[in-house]
Amino acid sequence: MYRILSQTTKNRLYLTLQGKMDIAEAKKFVNQATQEIKKLNPGYGVITDISGFELVAEDIRQNIEELLCTIKATKVGHVFRVTNPGYPMVSMQWQRTSWKMGYVAENVNSLGEAERKLDEMEYKTANKMAALVA
Repeated sequence: MYRILSQTTKNRLYLTLQGKMDIAEAKKFVNQATQEIKKLNPGYGVITDISGFELVAEDIRQNIEELLCTIKATKVGHVFRVTNPGYPMVSMQWQRTSWKMGYVAENVNSLGEAERKLDEMEYKTANKMAALVA
């Protein structure tokens, strides 16, 4: 099962994956997420919640890799991944795949922590931009 939300007011993409995923669902997930990315501006933040997700087979991982490649190519900003410390293999699988794509997501323990960190980073970036203009 998955849920995808693009929040244009905050320029963020939320991806939530739970349980198992088969190849048909993985393809649908990648296609829908790619469409949601188109609604966002370069520098958008991503929060991926995989805290309830299970390890995936190689063919499914390759489909998810396609999405991570799209995320990288569309000039993503900061990426946070909500993980479950009790299942480190899942977060390791995702981290290896994102490293391969050329970026690293920061693992966090909750959605609230991810949102707080994104807010802080966006605030710092806005302040730096304001200082450059002044």
